Amino acid sequence: MTTLGEKFTKLVELLDNHNLAWARHSGVPFIICPYEKKEHMELFQIIERLKQYIQNFHLEVVNMEEVIFKIIEENETIDGIIELEKNEADINLVEELKELLLEEIRDYFVSKAKEIGPNGRLIVTRIGATAIYFNFIRLLSYLEGRVQIPVVFFYPGTYDRYSVNLLGQYKETALRALIL
Repeated sequence: MTTLGEKFTKLVELLDNHNLAWARHSGVPFIICPYEKKEHMELFQIIERLKQYIQNFHLEVVNMEEVIFKIIEENETIDGIIELEKNEADINLVEELKELLLEEIRDYFVSKAKEIGPNGRLIVTRIGATAIYFNFIRLLSYLEGRVQIPVVFFYPGTYDRYSVNLLGQYKETALRALIL
């Protein structure tokens, strides 16, 4: 697999221009940038370099883990779902939490993309945090057509021609995003 350092130039090329021809090919402006666990510390250096090299666009870094925990905290999600679980015999606590988080995260990305506008670029880290809550492909599928700006998902895992494997445990296929 190509290292993060080797992918840097390609990321700058894809993000630092108004011509998003690469997005027209797949139909979505999403990039999945897999990396190996041993490269995790290098990831933050790569992001800082991207901020320095990309001058024409606003880069917004989103930590997926922080977003998830903020949603749980703001909505008092766990307490609310536990209370619902006590009152409703057929409610599945884990499934309800997963669906609520997925819905809130979808809304978060749509509003964040609108907030930073067409001259913005989203850089998403800590994708591994999604694994226990929902399938990453469900998030990407929902964002199709709703988020028009480039979004780079730094993905801790591996890939082959047809799928990505999050953290070596969660295989996801049918991705329309550009995989570096």
